[in-house]
Order: sequence, then structure tokens, then C-alpha cells
Amino acid sequence: MPDPASYAAPSTVEYCVAESTEDVTTVSLAELPRTDLGAGSWATTVLSGTTAGTKATCLGYARFAPGAVSAALSHATEELMFVVAGTGELRTDTAAIPFAPGHALRIPATTWHWIANTGTEDVVSVFSFPGAELPPTQRREAL
Repeated sequence: MPDPASYAAPSTVEYCVAESTEDVTTVSLAELPRTDLGAGSWATTVLSGTTAGTKATCLGYARFAPGAVSAALSHATEELMFVVAGTGELRTDTAAIPFAPGHALRIPATTWHWIANTGTEDVVSVFSFPGAELPPTQRREAL
């Protein structure tokens, strides 16, 4: 078995849409449909049963422009979110939780929540749900 310490990260990574090699699937973010969230913001489901044949999880990507406030969402399942860039708040009916690059958030199932970009650069995040597709979700305007 090769020594994991001997592995070097590639200097560049090329992506392609739903190409599989030895049970590994890569999907190009650039070629996926985007859901317009308004105010220059958008999201997409990157890895799912539909895009990559996942069985138990799905992974998404979202970008929120400075000053943007998303609609409030309540998902039937727990959501995990990782902040790649930007600063903002995850707001709920009872709290505003600040976040910055490198923060990970766990949002319990059925919790109403929304994103507010309070910074000067785009908030970029990766999110995940249990299940091969996005869970049933309710939407309302943020408070």
C-alpha cells in the first residue's frame, strides 16, 4: 500500500461533467444549471443522484453577493455548510450567527434560516444534505 505521506496535491485540477473513472465521478461546476437567488446570488446542486449517481448524500455550492439576504428556508433534514470565502451571518428566527472563511455550520432539520452577506466580498459556501437529492424544503421571505 502506498504511503499517504508520499502523495502530492496536483497543481491544477481539471473538471468534467459526470465523468466516472474507477468509481470516482467528477462534475464541472461551470457546466451545471444555476438557481438564481436574486441580488447577484446563485446556488447549484453539484453532486447528487441526478448529477453523479450519489446514493446517500448530495453536495451543493452557493454564492451570495455583498449585501444579499437570501429567502428563509426550512429543510426536512439537517444541513451542513462550509464557508469557503466571505463573511456574513446565518440568521434564524431567534439568532444571528456570524461566520467567516473556514467555519462549518450544522443547521438542524426544520430550522428556519437564511444567509446575510454582511461583508464586502462574495460569500462562497458548500452545503450538504443526507440523501441523494435536495430534501423537501419550505421557503418564505426572511424576517
